[in-house]
Amino acid sequence: MSRIQLGIFCGLIFGGVDTAMMIPLSFPDKRAAMLGAFIARFALGFVICNIRLPWPGWAVGLLLGILLSLPDAIITKAIAPILASGAIGGLIIGRIAGKYGRENQQDMRQVTQLLNPQKRFCTLQNPKRPSHLPHMPGTRWWFAASS
Repeated sequence: MSRIQLGIFCGLIFGGVDTAMMIPLSFPDKRAAMLGAFIARFALGFVICNIRLPWPGWAVGLLLGILLSLPDAIITKAIAPILASGAIGGLIIGRIAGKYGRENQQDMRQVTQLLNPQKRFCTLQNPKRPSHLPHMPGTRWWFAASS
């Protein structure tokens, strides 16, 4: 499974589990609280699976689980349960990502094309100005290369 697919899968599972743990609790706006928790935990799972650090997967998961849970914990003043959930989920997801995540060459090509504009765009040799655009001396016309 590619890391992007694994990140989506782990994010959905972690978001669902964390949101399910909130069902018995009461909030002034329960729908918004549960939606916010799901999105935060989905993002946590996705990021842990797709980040590359020179550490073991469990260490990356633990660090990111705590760091990305800290803002929610401070805002809600429920520091211990939110940080514990983030740390445990991060450890588990980091271990899964380290063991089962693999590099997908197509994913890497897409990321490389986004980050390297010289390979993404090519100049036309003898550009003809599109008739609907005004002539601007010294400009080059660009088009997206299909690769």
